[in-house]
Amino acid sequence: MSLITTNRRAGQSQPLTFKVSKRDDLLLHPPVILLAPGNQLPPNAVPTTGLPVDVPVYQGMEIGDMIVMHFGTYATPAQRVNAKVQQNFFIPKTTVDAYADTTQQVKYEVTRAFGGGPVPSPVVPLKILSREICEDFSSAPVGQRYPDNSRNYFPSRLNIFPQAANGGAANAQIVASASGRELSFYDGDTTDGRAYSFLRVGIAGVTYPLTSPLTVTFNFYLISPNIHTLNFRAEWHLNGDQRQTIRLPLNANSATMTIPVGATPSHFHRDVEGVCILLECNPGQPPHSTTVRLTSVCWKQ
Repeated sequence: MSLITTNRRAGQSQPLTFKVSKRDDLLLHPPVILLAPGNQLPPNAVPTTGLPVDVPVYQGMEIGDMIVMHFGTYATPAQRVNAKVQQNFFIPKTTVDAYADTTQQVKYEVTRAFGGGPVPSPVVPLKILSREICEDFSSAPVGQRYPDNSRNYFPSRLNIFPQAANGGAANAQIVASASGRELSFYDGDTTDGRAYSFLRVGIAGVTYPLTSPLTVTFNFYLISPNIHTLNFRAEWHLNGDQRQTIRLPLNANSATMTIPVGATPSHFHRDVEGVCILLECNPGQPPHSTTVRLTSVCWKQ
């Protein structure tokens, strides 16, 4: 729009023309979360640096605009627009993990450089999936052996303690398989029951006392079983030492156990870090023996 002022008196200046530009209205786009295809986010995909959430260039963007990103009840500090380009935000990983197994609204608000109240963007309903960690032993070299009666860690913070006594040997090691790698160990005892071997498994890397139930799933199979059942026994401390035992038939290939809210590691089983789960032959008249092949161990809260 142009405004023309004219003064017709003699000796006065020529007419002045002013050009007044109208500011563009805001047209905001939804925030972009590249790690969440289909608006579903696996927490394990979030790096330690946080979850990237981007604000695309919007109509009406001005230098000096202030943007706040909202992720559930969490809000970032206001971020100033210094260039008319995509604006990048990072949501702390701990915040994302706290929302596991829920759906949260993600949006941003823009306060314009020349004033006015905050204007909200369209909302993205983000489903944060369960926080599941799986150890599939793929990072360990084939042939890697784990000494008896010692604690051994994997990158996932799964840790194992091959237990053996009186001449028994767990022979825990990584072996090749058609689908990748597996953890193999010998579970058995002698006729007199004195020499034996089995495996303790610890779940570290979670916060104790548990703030939500911890579900642990073992995937496995048996080789040459000379046993009646295979026992999975979880032990933890909650108003005293507690335990849960699952007895599985020989054709079983998975076992799932749930540790309750408030649980801490057992006061008795300190050979592993975290909640302890024992894999052993069923008690009874020896001898018993089998080779157990663990294909993966997964846990989630």
